[in-house]
Amino acid sequence: MKRKWFWILWLGMLCGCLPTTVEMPPKPVERVICSGSGMLRLMVYMQAADRVVAVEQAEKGTRRTTPYRLAAPFLRDLPVFGESHGRDHAEAIVSLPQPPQLIFRTQVPGTGVAPEELQRRTGIPVVELAYGNLEEKRDVFYNTLRQMGEWLGKTERAEAVIAFFEGEMAELQRRTADGKPEERVSVYIGGVSYRGAHGFHSTRSVYAPFQWVHARNVAEVLENQISGIPHALVSPEQILAWNPDVIFLDLGTLGLENQGGWWELHENPLYQTLQAVQKGNVYAVLPSASYNTNYEIQLLNAWFIGKTLYPERFTDIDMREKTRQILTFLLGSDVWEEMEPALKNKAYRSVKLIIDN
Repeated sequence: MKRKWFWILWLGMLCGCLPTTVEMPPKPVERVICSGSGMLRLMVYMQAADRVVAVEQAEKGTRRTTPYRLAAPFLRDLPVFGESHGRDHAEAIVSLPQPPQLIFRTQVPGTGVAPEELQRRTGIPVVELAYGNLEEKRDVFYNTLRQMGEWLGKTERAEAVIAFFEGEMAELQRRTADGKPEERVSVYIGGVSYRGAHGFHSTRSVYAPFQWVHARNVAEVLENQISGIPHALVSPEQILAWNPDVIFLDLGTLGLENQGGWWELHENPLYQTLQAVQKGNVYAVLPSASYNTNYEIQLLNAWFIGKTLYPERFTDIDMREKTRQILTFLLGSDVWEEMEPALKNKAYRSVKLIIDN
């Protein structure tokens, strides 16, 4: 019977005669798939990863630096329904051993199969959700959590996650709020990943952890020059001109090995003239993006950055304990012991640079 149903759907897709509207399943849904960057991470936040019946090929990777995949390793053993970024295979979805009742899809216009087309081809409802961010689109992120909570019967969990983020951000801001803007330490984040790893020149004009601890991001001057995405690639000369007081290096750059930001800071004589390098004010932070923004990592990085810039205001904060608290609440598991070796034990430490005088 299952085989017969598959061929009926397949013929319907070929002739384009499947309806574009479908009947929505009753709530809560018990079987879902997550299409597009970041959506599976949110399922882990919502404590609903066990309802996922298939994953994108991109989620099958064995990288030990992506927290949500470490917290739910069983996801790697599920069937594959598509590639990445919405490049879904309708025939694979309709032939799954456990077909989903609903497809959660990251809202990224112009990538992959259009949601309405995917719905038409599969006969399965597609709920398109915006990923948002914790900078200027926090309400978008929260709305997505609430919609997922409605569909999954996890409204209380959605509100708990939102309250957790709000509480962490408010406490960071409370500890660092006073002081004149012009007196704040100038900072730079290098090696930021965006659709892959990049070198030290890869940065962000808007970086949430800097905002929460009132640090003065030297790259924020680029904000008006960038449309839509606050990611930027700048020249080494521009970084030298900014000459920040403190530098933070995103360890996503380790993926480039002998051409990433870590390597450049050690080998490029231009960078070794930076005052932060010469004074030993360079620190490594966790990768802020891996198939979209790692929200839990943004919180952790902010606590480390705050403790680094204002040590007297964070004397009560132990980073290992803070890491355990945040990872356990959001992911259900403290995966730090698995992540740290994959990051070559460099995270949340000073980057020791040998400068040839």
